[in-house]
Amino acid sequence: MSALQFLEALFKQLIRLGWHILKESKSLDALGDYKTKGKRPKSEQLLTLLKDEINTYSTVIIAVDALDELPRNIRGQLLADFRNLSGSNVRLIMTSRKPFNIPDGFTNYKCLEIVADPGSMRRYVEERISKNTDLSGLLVNHQGLRDELIDKVVQKADGM
Repeated sequence: MSALQFLEALFKQLIRLGWHILKESKSLDALGDYKTKGKRPKSEQLLTLLKDEINTYSTVIIAVDALDELPRNIRGQLLADFRNLSGSNVRLIMTSRKPFNIPDGFTNYKCLEIVADPGSMRRYVEERISKNTDLSGLLVNHQGLRDELIDKVVQKADGM
């Protein structure tokens, strides 16, 4: 997914939430122009439309999961776009397995490291094995192999 596609998806969600508001906004006219011309808005134009829509809400929360899974250039562009969207009514929540440098322009942010408890992970894997009849059937007479499998999964997960 490109940064532009992400912004388009965000815009679509805002439209669905506030269709009654959009009918009275200048964004509707701009969207009509794009629809009749069969074109998609460029990044700068989409950012303008998004800002207009965001400003119709008292608070907009944007949540992005697995930011680290985006290619570096797309992640950088998306963060730059978020910085341009940020205002007093925008809250960003981003998750990432790996820490990355927060670009300039983001202030007053907090980072929270969340690490899964190995005991909880072990119970989760045990439950998944027990609910999978094929896998539990294979391991029923091989307790050592079952324990080794669970240990490896928990170890490889490394707190995820």
